[in-house]
Amino acid sequence: MKLRNYGMGLLMLGTLVAGLSGASAEEMRKVRLGSDGVYPPWNYKDAGGAQTGYEVELANDLCQRVKVTCEWTFQAFDGLIPALNEDRFDVLMASLGITASREKAIDFSIQYYAGPHLFVASTDADFAKTQAKGNGVKLRMEKLEGDNQATYDGLKAALKGKTVGVERGVKYVDFLKQWFPDVTVRQYDKSEAIYLDLQADRIDAAFEGYSSVHAFLQRQKAAGGTGEQFQPFGPEFWAEALGRGVAMGFAKGKNEDLRKAFNTAIYEATEDGTISKLSLKWMEYDGAVHQATKPE
Repeated sequence: MKLRNYGMGLLMLGTLVAGLSGASAEEMRKVRLGSDGVYPPWNYKDAGGAQTGYEVELANDLCQRVKVTCEWTFQAFDGLIPALNEDRFDVLMASLGITASREKAIDFSIQYYAGPHLFVASTDADFAKTQAKGNGVKLRMEKLEGDNQATYDGLKAALKGKTVGVERGVKYVDFLKQWFPDVTVRQYDKSEAIYLDLQADRIDAAFEGYSSVHAFLQRQKAAGGTGEQFQPFGPEFWAEALGRGVAMGFAKGKNEDLRKAFNTAIYEATEDGTISKLSLKWMEYDGAVHQATKPE
């Protein structure tokens, strides 16, 4: 870890943030983190009831770097942004993708993860079998051309009339409406419910981030399955509608010094390999996003 010349900025943090909030420096040593807390492998309860996951471990690291004590507040995902702006917590850390619409409502830190998005379905589904040839292809939707355009067109046709499950209140709904207007989108409060309906054949496919799909397939294996009852199919998707990576959220125009402190912490955790290590541990995917320059 490279914390060169960062100590002076940290000494100033409590006083500067307190000036914004009206609280004392001592009070501002406690930072409230908001999440839904039910989204493996990001933030969820393990079999013993302890909160765990990629964001839980990363938050422990980042809060140590910023020299604050952090505590979690949990509530439903679709109410997190309003709750942040109502000062129910200080920082939103809930696998939240950076999108243009969200940037109008809140301020973001720099990214602490970026990964692709995937469709997943039963291995018995004919449409999934025919589109398996697209596995591993990376599509950036705003730059489709040539073979990539053909891959997208083929998948769009294969999914026509199918029902696809997504988590309520997230970016996937807008993405599917924009790029796959002929599918029926079914929304769920939790990702676990999506996969339960997928297993029960109540939906044809699910569309989720790489980490969520990977966690689902791992749970299948852990439950004694072959790991082949369900499979990702088609290409890996990257698009503006899906966000520009995952970041912390802050109430609009507030806690700017706290946001800058976490930006520096995320940058240092990226550069010293901590984020790569944690994302590989929890997702088996290196989601680190290296910045061109150190944030101010």
